[in-house]
Amino acid sequence: MVKLTDEELWDKYQTELREIYDRKKANKPIYPLVHLIKKYYKDKAMPLDALVVEIGFGNGGTLEQLSGIYKVCYGFDISPKNVKLTKNTFKEKGIQNVKFEVHNIMDPPKYSDYFDVMVLSHVLEHFDSKEVKTVFNNIKTLLKKGGILFGATPCNIPLNPRICPNCGFVFEIDGHKQIFDDRKISELLSQNGFEVQLARHFNPEHFYWGESFFFKLLHKIYEKKLSTQLEFIAKSI
Repeated sequence: MVKLTDEELWDKYQTELREIYDRKKANKPIYPLVHLIKKYYKDKAMPLDALVVEIGFGNGGTLEQLSGIYKVCYGFDISPKNVKLTKNTFKEKGIQNVKFEVHNIMDPPKYSDYFDVMVLSHVLEHFDSKEVKTVFNNIKTLLKKGGILFGATPCNIPLNPRICPNCGFVFEIDGHKQIFDDRKISELLSQNGFEVQLARHFNPEHFYWGESFFFKLLHKIYEKKLSTQLEFIAKSI
């Protein structure tokens, strides 16, 4: 059996199997981190002129919406095929303020003290406890001191292992290596040089209901049953 490299694996997932991660419902895409970022800047009355990078941009949905907010955005992804595909898609849509680069967050970054904002949506769960220390070291290098990290992971979602019927190889179906809750993510951020500003359970349905009375009532009734996603905000110190 020939084992795929991380780059080859994500080439396949993010291009050939891209529709699996195309998180759309009806005509509205689910990109709740964009909602969180806009609210954060509005509440703090901060200008939206920061230099932002999204690490592991997937199908480009969040990055596309960020490009409508910020003057210049960067998109880093481990998959060369996905970078090429998303770059061409953005070109077809006339989006010109996004710079794409092939980059593995486990590798030493070529930028230092460079970005004001980083977006990390459903990335951290793909690294084990040892790897994630390297990830955070590199994140700290990329971000300016005082830079803001916006992130999301699955919330308390159990790992879902599978066994290949042909070779017996055991793998997690989504490539997840860790399970996070708000306590664990807060501790991890604090241990790696970040000041935690927010860590909360959150459901993507919030993107549709917003802060409506109906949503609040629904969430109160079902509580954690609706909380499939964890989102966080942290400042580099």
